[in-house]
Amino acid sequence: MAMRAQKDAWHQLTVAHFAGNPVYFFDTRFLLANVAALAGWNPARLEAAIAPRVENALTEADACFSTEGGFYVVFGRPTVPHARNKAHEICRDILQHFYGRGNFLKEHIEKFCRPSSVQQLVNELGVSPPAAVKRRALRPRRAVAAVKDVLEPEKTDLARVLIALFTEYLNSNWDGGDYVFTPGWDNKKQSITCFSCDLAPEAKGWQHSRSSGLDAAIEHCERDVIALAAAVRGVRHVRARDDFAVITVPVHAETLAWAKTRQAYFSVLSKIEPQSLALLAPRIVGLGPGANPALVAEWISSLHRYAQRTFVHFNSVFDFMGTQVLGASGFGMTISQTMRMPRSLYDSLVSQATKLQRLCNHQNAIPYAHDIVTLPEMYLLRAHGVRIMIGPVIGEPEPLPGPTGPLPFNAVGRYSTDVVYLSMQDASGPPGARILH
Repeated sequence: MAMRAQKDAWHQLTVAHFAGNPVYFFDTRFLLANVAALAGWNPARLEAAIAPRVENALTEADACFSTEGGFYVVFGRPTVPHARNKAHEICRDILQHFYGRGNFLKEHIEKFCRPSSVQQLVNELGVSPPAAVKRRALRPRRAVAAVKDVLEPEKTDLARVLIALFTEYLNSNWDGGDYVFTPGWDNKKQSITCFSCDLAPEAKGWQHSRSSGLDAAIEHCERDVIALAAAVRGVRHVRARDDFAVITVPVHAETLAWAKTRQAYFSVLSKIEPQSLALLAPRIVGLGPGANPALVAEWISSLHRYAQRTFVHFNSVFDFMGTQVLGASGFGMTISQTMRMPRSLYDSLVSQATKLQRLCNHQNAIPYAHDIVTLPEMYLLRAHGVRIMIGPVIGEPEPLPGPTGPLPFNAVGRYSTDVVYLSMQDASGPPGARILH
């Protein structure tokens, strides 16, 4: 469809002007399959009839790209509601031309016009990205500062900058080495069903910041967006092998607590293709004992507009008992050294696991635990109803999600032949003692 010039497609699709903007795909194969028999339509006639209608509906800021099975419209305005309304307006105009006013069904609109992404368009056009220098290890604010320089921050806003950052990390040759995927074992299904996307241990120092207030929230938001890009890469890796696994990705409470960073993060989420969003699960981290349950419930409700599942993560479990049902899919904790060598009964792993089980029963949510390194820890958590187990005892972190599938309970830990053992009963043993499975 010769509607607009397609020169230098990769440049047009990846410059900041179009980075992450809403994209809709119009499936002309659906029209041919349904109207050809009615009036003898063929691809050439169909193109001649559609092209003027699409051209008249688009503005100078929009772009249209033709492919073998249809055409993509990239909207210049980054707001999703505007793009959705405009796409449906184009869709209804074309369908009325072929079916007549009011003579087509809602399912015709859904099949002919659907949300897509810049990445899907790039893939279908077969345009290869330009070679990029492999990124160095992440450092605080380094990556975003570079993007801000390119985008001239005085002429843009935080959401625009973060969308460009997300697109840069997603589409470049960055290997994502600062983020790793740890498998999660479902105690109920006795199978590997999910992965946790987190900073690699050697990159943990990047988490610390001396900023405060909104500046700290922006730093957290930048990291969350980079983690989101790594998680989407992981989801695409899982989908490429025709597999199914949910990937959880951290989002800091600090990001969600400020309206500016919260809306910017949601803007990035809105640019992810629906197929990938279906397998992504934001994991709220960084909550403190004074967290407001009503505010957390509001965040979860907002996240559910984009993701089907949302988890809440604790370093030390505190009660949300007696509060409203927050709507989280699950609650979980990271097993810390304090839980393994408790200073008091309250800090022990048994106490924390009991509180987690009680909380999840009250909230009708799934309990999970991170950083499980020994089989005794796994036995204890299993006895307390923890369903999802994540940690070296299940599988080592990898740059991309590993295999999924059945893993019987008696096979867990079989391949982990050297696991650090930290006794929960006796803290007097020598540090670094090891147990062989």
